[in-house]
Amino acid sequence: MISENTVLESGAGGVGTWDAELTMSNCIVASNVGRGVVAGIRLSHSDPVISNCIVYENTADGGGMTYGLGIYGGGVTISNSIINNATDDEVVLVDGGVAYVEYSNVRNGFPGVGNIDADPLFRSYKGF
Repeated sequence: MISENTVLESGAGGVGTWDAELTMSNCIVASNVGRGVVAGIRLSHSDPVISNCIVYENTADGGGMTYGLGIYGGGVTISNSIINNATDDEVVLVDGGVAYVEYSNVRNGFPGVGNIDADPLFRSYKGF
């Protein structure tokens, strides 16, 4: 669990990568505060795999539009996950970033096989 972090200068509140190999599974990234526009996870020029994870209630305090996952110039594969942040957009693709999302619950929806947009009905992130 990665939770209740606050970034002091710039970056994602939960997880940030640059040109890295990353596999995240069976994890929770919740209630983090990013600086700038990325709230929970920023993936830069990386091709990570995220499965069976919850990314929930992350925020950013940079003003303007904020988002839960920022994919910058890489390709992320997300499956069987819940992405529901307190942001404008859940997944934003920048600089040619690509996201393959399947069988996941993404607030406001996201294209992909088996994806849904439904309230996950969490009591609180501490109740996981």
